Amino acid sequence: MLRNASFVLIALAVTGALSGQEPEVVVPGFVLDRTIQLPDTGTQISGISFDSNGNLYFCARANDPGLYRADPTDLVATEVADFAGNAGGCGVDPLSGDVFVSFDIPGTIWRYDHAAGTFEPWVSGFHGGDDDPMGIAFPPVDFSGTTALFPDGAGLVVDRGFGGPADLWYFDPADMTVPEGLVADITGAVSDPDDIAFSTTQLYVAASGFAPGEGGIYELDLLTGEPVLITGEVYAPGITVDPLTGSILAIDSCPSEGECGGPVPIPEVVRVDPMTGDVETIILYPVDPHPGQLFGAIDMSADGQQLAIGGLEQVWVFERVATPFRRGDANLDGLVDIADPISALAYLFASGPLNCLDTGDVNGDSALDIADPIYLLSYLFSLGDPPPDPFFECGPAPDVLGCNEYPPCPIP
Repeated sequence: MLRNASFVLIALAVTGALSGQEPEVVVPGFVLDRTIQLPDTGTQISGISFDSNGNLYFCARANDPGLYRADPTDLVATEVADFAGNAGGCGVDPLSGDVFVSFDIPGTIWRYDHAAGTFEPWVSGFHGGDDDPMGIAFPPVDFSGTTALFPDGAGLVVDRGFGGPADLWYFDPADMTVPEGLVADITGAVSDPDDIAFSTTQLYVAASGFAPGEGGIYELDLLTGEPVLITGEVYAPGITVDPLTGSILAIDSCPSEGECGGPVPIPEVVRVDPMTGDVETIILYPVDPHPGQLFGAIDMSADGQQLAIGGLEQVWVFERVATPFRRGDANLDGLVDIADPISALAYLFASGPLNCLDTGDVNGDSALDIADPIYLLSYLFSLGDPPPDPFFECGPAPDVLGCNEYPPCPIP
């Protein structure tokens, strides 16, 4: 499992180039669109969730705890619900649009009815003892994975197990009288699970760990409830899934393992390949203001066009930027020749590298398979049709498969 980092990142950190107030995007793909300010200084964001209309809800703890909302153009958040507890996470039900907030102290879940503007208790507890609910997630509307462990339409919450069991529970977001139920007991297998996120087929668990060496990202087997480690390199208090590429995006609260036992390090946003466990840093948090302890303060919009991360009294919203590329140029040398189908075949059958997957989708069917090198060979040697645009000139990547970089085409 590889962590893709460059000497440029190290140099930026050493020279203090990140001493400003904004995060630094270090891998092309996103640009900072806006900074949303909370009304009071020192407020810590503990959860973020987009609704289906692109509005942002985020819950906060410390200084001025509450549930906040920002519409797609807002630069200042509006508090929609005031509370006194320590919010552990929040999530929007995609079916109703209502927002659910977990409180690790005292161990409850409340519902914000977005239409009525009311905030009410929803789940009073799970074990009947030491409950520490944190991240909340709902299956996306196009979820096609198994739901053997929880009912259709249920919301899920993870209990971090601080002084008690670590596990996942489901609850009914439409009827508070329906009893909650256990999804999986992960006590002893996952240390300090803080957040969860769904893809269209899978459920992932993020853990920051109670001690150095205990963090990680896991896939939960939806038949057995067993957590399967994807990577232990990320100390992840927050996690989301890119709906366009299927990649995991996570907050890494301890990017340098040697720092974990000392002062709180400067966190990063990383991209994790759920198949290989490879980790790549894409965004560096600002040094000032230091975000301090982080929770599940990361989410992507359902259309995959916006990424939001939270820190201290601020939320940063990034817009996806299409990486320009030429279809068929799999080896990224600026030419389309016999070397490209060879590179695509090596990726498909020999675990070869392919940094811009969209270049390999030669026939433009939003999939990368054996049909693509065959299509390109037909064009090169049998007078077949040329690949669809962008082919003869650089053009934007659809980002269906993903394109980390394409050096021959300049990014506008």
